[in-house]
Amino acid sequence: PGTVRERIIRMYESAFTRPPTETELSACVEFLQHQPAAQATGDNIPAWTDLAHVLFNVKEFIFLN
Repeated sequence: PGTVRERIIRMYESAFTRPPTETELSACVEFLQHQPAAQATGDNIPAWTDLAHVLFNVKEFIFLN
């Protein structure tokens, strides 16, 4: 599992083949901290799922044929 920051870095490396910038990392940490309290139990799986959806919807991930 690792720390929150380590997990975010792994997500960026998996999605974009690069680590997040410090600004992106901070934004992700803040995003996870502001998820509804109902999602803030256990391992925050719904919050992590929401973050994964956000990453896959960024313009950098979209490509054209």
